Amino acid sequence: MKQNTDRRHIIGVDPGFVATGVAVYDIEQGVLVECQTVRTAPSPAKRNLLKGSDDMRRAKEIAAMVARVIRQYPGFIAVEIPTAGSKSGRAARAMGIVTGMMAAIEHIMEVPAEYYTPGDVKFHATGSRNASKAQVEARIKKEFGALHFSRVKRDREHQIDAAATVLAAMRAGTLYRWL
Repeated sequence: MKQNTDRRHIIGVDPGFVATGVAVYDIEQGVLVECQTVRTAPSPAKRNLLKGSDDMRRAKEIAAMVARVIRQYPGFIAVEIPTAGSKSGRAARAMGIVTGMMAAIEHIMEVPAEYYTPGDVKFHATGSRNASKAQVEARIKKEFGALHFSRVKRDREHQIDAAATVLAAMRAGTLYRWL
């Protein structure tokens, strides 16, 4: 694959197995140009499908959406990666799958990436590592405008987190300074 050297976007990603949020910031225009959430669900035909196979199907759906965005908006990716706190072994496994998937996308598509903890993202959005979701959402809407985000709360939360990751990359990232 030919590497696109026109890197003028920051693609914020809030990866999750059930829902992944993506926000794209155009550096030259100074605006968000896309926000979306991709959702995956377990296959209803669980009796005939191994759980591991279904997990990989879901990971492929997420990867396809992220790859499409990277191809459409050349730039670098800023990814929020949780450091701990999974509520179950299943949740930890799912987070491991999407974390590995993001590293594979970065490598295969030859796109630069930076990774941020949730505390880093909250800090660069609000000034506090312990900010609530409501505080982060208010700050992101003030920064980028409310019209970019879904009216559906469960989708908007992931888009807000992805946009907050963009803001962290703008304020603390080294890749943004190189552009």
